[in-house]
Amino acid sequence: MMAAPTMNAKRYLEILTRLGWTERGASLFFGVNERTARRWKQNNHVARPVAMVLELMLAKNIAPEEVLRIAGVKPAQIRFILDRLNDKRVVGDDEDNDDGGDND
Repeated sequence: MMAAPTMNAKRYLEILTRLGWTERGASLFFGVNERTARRWKQNNHVARPVAMVLELMLAKNIAPEEVLRIAGVKPAQIRFILDRLNDKRVVGDDEDNDDGGDND
C-alpha cells in the first residue's frame, strides 16, 4: 500500500492563501492549538490528514462549511469557525505581545 505524500510548508501556505485562510484560521478549523499550526510551517511538514483535507478541498472546490457539516460539527460552531478562518492576526500574537508593551 502506497502512503499519501506529505505536504511541505510552501504548499501548506499556498493552499491557505488560495482558500483565503490564515494559520490561525487553519488551527481553529482543524481543532489544534496555534503552536501546532506554527510547527507545520516551521518544521516543513504538515500532518498527513490535514494535508489530505486541504488538497481535497482545493481540488474539488469543497467549502469549509461542507467539510465541517459532514464531520458532524454543530451549526453554531461552524459559524464560529467560519467567522475566524481569515483572521489576519499572526499566529502567536495573543501570547507574545498583544498590547505592544514590555512583557518582561
